[in-house]
Amino acid sequence: MDVTQAKDRAAVAAGIGDKKRVLTKLRDLLDNAQGVPAEQVMLRTADLLGKSVGLYKDVQVQEQQRSVAEMEEMLDRLELSVH
Repeated sequence: MDVTQAKDRAAVAAGIGDKKRVLTKLRDLLDNAQGVPAEQVMLRTADLLGKSVGLYKDVQVQEQQRSVAEMEEMLDRLELSVH
């Protein structure tokens, strides 16, 4: 392994370690926040945790209009491929 690969691996490992530390801290805050601003802390923490797992990604659904005849043809092709 050359020096560049070693540096790249070290950077990736550090990034993973940092991410784990941040997520651990956020989970701790979510579970143990106390005092007057606790609800605000908990809500913000839950929001950040949700973002970290991609919970709020926009999803686009594309609908296609098909005639009954087209749908029947698709089903026939599927039946043929199964048999």
